[in-house]
Amino acid sequence: MRTSLRAYLAMFIVAAGIVGLGYRAVDRWWASIGCYPQAPAGYFLAYCASPQFGNFEHGAYYYNLEPEAVASLKRSEVLFFGTSRAQFALSTRKLSDFFASLGIAPYLLGFGYNEAGAFPLALIREYELKPKAIVILADPFFRDWSTSHIRVTQYFRWRVITELYEYLQKQAFIQVGSRLCGLRPSLCETTDPVVYRSKSDGWWRPVRFDFARQSAVGQEAAITYTAAMASADVAFAERFLAATGVSRSCVVLSAAPSASVNSDAYVTEMGRLLGVRVSLPRLDGLTSFDGSHLTPASAERWSAALLADIGKTVSACAGK
Repeated sequence: MRTSLRAYLAMFIVAAGIVGLGYRAVDRWWASIGCYPQAPAGYFLAYCASPQFGNFEHGAYYYNLEPEAVASLKRSEVLFFGTSRAQFALSTRKLSDFFASLGIAPYLLGFGYNEAGAFPLALIREYELKPKAIVILADPFFRDWSTSHIRVTQYFRWRVITELYEYLQKQAFIQVGSRLCGLRPSLCETTDPVVYRSKSDGWWRPVRFDFARQSAVGQEAAITYTAAMASADVAFAERFLAATGVSRSCVVLSAAPSASVNSDAYVTEMGRLLGVRVSLPRLDGLTSFDGSHLTPASAERWSAALLADIGKTVSACAGK
């Protein structure tokens, strides 16, 4: 009798758990339906501002949920690293045209949420990336921690089951939702900003962002990273550069202009400590749409200035 009761209770608990998870999944999917219109050809959904969806790109790369994007990453010859400030500053026509003209395969491997170096380092090791040159927008970057989206340190790897479940669920949301949005576009109308990411080169394509509200980018910033702060990050920086296998002569440090962060002194000192090149183009009249990220027009200007300074170095390292 006791055995039957235990079996019944176990089955009830399992069934209740399955029903509960299923209901939660359907509720999240419907609450974030505006995230799922078909992505542009060659892109995947990296982020949606809906509270029920949020980030997808971390899991897309770490768990290889976008194999085409990972394959392109592994073929890349020049890698760019940084936060969302780097992604907005470098996802430009100037950068795309520059590398296309030289026949060099670049890849932007920056991430949102102020993601530091531990997560990109995990990707370098996981996929045995072998770039010929790297450009790091270190504002700052060389920190041995990762955001809650993917915890890559050994201490947190017990989270792998819940992380993988979360991203597989979002992958299913996208697949099912894009089909429904194709059939009933009116169901998917929303004002939530989204970011699509190019599978071929990692470029961000923001949609429904308000670029009309602009503010000037000057020397003053809410947060300043000083030269004295660089020494604490050198040990991790050395490990990161060693993992890439790139010669120090083919490493460039920079920082995208921002009204929220000024890390020029930090980057300059880090370059000196590591013995690598630093490029910090200074342009007048740059603007930000949110106080942190460059507007598209300013990004085009700044990325063009960066390439004018480092283009010969990068192309020589890539053998072109």
